[in-house]
Amino acid sequence: MRVVRLIGRFARGPERHAILRSILLDARQPPDVREQAVVATWTDAHRLTLSREELVRLAHEGGRREPPLSAPGRLPLTLSLVFFAIALEPEAEAFAGELLRHQPPEVRTSLLTNLLPGALTPRLVEAVFRQWWDEDRPRLEASGTEGDADSMGFVARAQRHRPGVWDLLVRWARRLEVTPLRSWVLHPLSADEQRRLLRSHPDLHRRGVEALLLPLEDLLEARGEAGLLKVLGAHLHTDSQAWKLGAGLVPHPEPLDAAVSLLATWPGARKLFHQRLSSFAVATPTRRLLVRALFEHDRPMALRWALVAERYPDNLPLVGEVLRLAARAPMADDRSFFLRWLHAEGAWLQAWALEGLLGLEESGEAWRARLQVLLRSDHPRVQLRAATGLVREGIHDGLALLRQTAAGSADPLLRAEAIHWLGLVDAEASRPLLHRAVVAPRLPRRDEDLYIRGAARTDLVPAPEAEEAACVLDRLGAPGDLAHLLEARLRGTCDSVFDDALAHQLDREEGHAAPPAPRSWAPRGGWNEGPASDDDFP
Repeated sequence: MRVVRLIGRFARGPERHAILRSILLDARQPPDVREQAVVATWTDAHRLTLSREELVRLAHEGGRREPPLSAPGRLPLTLSLVFFAIALEPEAEAFAGELLRHQPPEVRTSLLTNLLPGALTPRLVEAVFRQWWDEDRPRLEASGTEGDADSMGFVARAQRHRPGVWDLLVRWARRLEVTPLRSWVLHPLSADEQRRLLRSHPDLHRRGVEALLLPLEDLLEARGEAGLLKVLGAHLHTDSQAWKLGAGLVPHPEPLDAAVSLLATWPGARKLFHQRLSSFAVATPTRRLLVRALFEHDRPMALRWALVAERYPDNLPLVGEVLRLAARAPMADDRSFFLRWLHAEGAWLQAWALEGLLGLEESGEAWRARLQVLLRSDHPRVQLRAATGLVREGIHDGLALLRQTAAGSADPLLRAEAIHWLGLVDAEASRPLLHRAVVAPRLPRRDEDLYIRGAARTDLVPAPEAEEAACVLDRLGAPGDLAHLLEARLRGTCDSVFDDALAHQLDREEGHAAPPAPRSWAPRGGWNEGPASDDDFP
């Protein structure tokens, strides 16, 4: 499957569709491989086209020339995917229509829900919808089951521009709880459509106000300024109590993200925002959400707040959060802010200050002297950053530390971080190490010691060192690195996101302009997220 995915991503010109069509029609291939040939076309501007003969082969692979159209039955997954994503030559339309007409309702329901632009033909899509509306919808409504109601709702969402369908979407939205309402119904809609839907019925409007799903002007119209401020403050209080007492006793409020966003962006909430941000009575995780929102919407203010807030020890986790966010994307005006924390006592504060200054390419005698001190730190992440700065300054005292950590640390996150810094100061000489790291075996995903959270412990995920190595090889861009990136993708040691790295390499080798490679995989890899507990701050 990975080979087919790569063919779909990198094959160019007319031969791309020809290769994918041959895989799709090859009955000797496993079903999942043939299905991947269709999936590879999903993002295409022009759809792969099948003839009537090719469609017949897919519909009935075997001895008979035509499939038994009069015998209803669920389409095989391969053919279902074909109808979602493939265009048809004109002579194939009648056969496809007859085939779909004899399918059970769930086939047409799935097709109308997932149909991609340009698939089938307009006349055939209209016929499928007409049959669904006239025959399948009444049966689904009569069944009264929750699953059938959701199936109708998904069709209504996909086909909402058709006459009469919007009312079906409204009925579905009214019966959903807030979380599926937000993700299943509202998320795919435009902002104007969301507002229209939530204002289409008093019950939906009430829930939109309660869950902060409506625009600010609608919320102010419904609650008034004082009422809305009271609600926003109550959500922060509830979240704070949930952290203090436990979510089992006090659930976290569902509209919390929306409440924080409104507090950060609505001028009328500025006073309340800063009161809660600076209040020690509010739980630190709740305040962390506020400081992140402040950084996102007013970065200079966030840095000024951190300089004042650091006077109080209880604020250090929040100050560290501002420093961490700034270090990820440093700006020239941040230099004095980073220098302030370079001499702090907390190791994580030092590490992020170092990262920010490395990003700004700090240099000079005072800088070198401080790096020599920090190289002797007990904190490995401070050591790695200090070693990087020294190598960049032409002092190679720390190069052995970077290489040893990248090759031999027992901590996969430290290996990844060391590879990242080596990639910035010693990439060319570290190629053998990078080539080994990019094919490092996948690791179990475990909450307590790995970098991606929230999945089953039996899952295997790419090792963080493999992803950092792929990022460095992408930046290097030499022709010989393509084979190593390709091997990593075929082995599955790198995530599919690194198909972009392969694409960049191909573009360079073919003389085309390629976008700059990412500076690091750290934001996803998580090796610079910070201490596991706020208690780790001094």
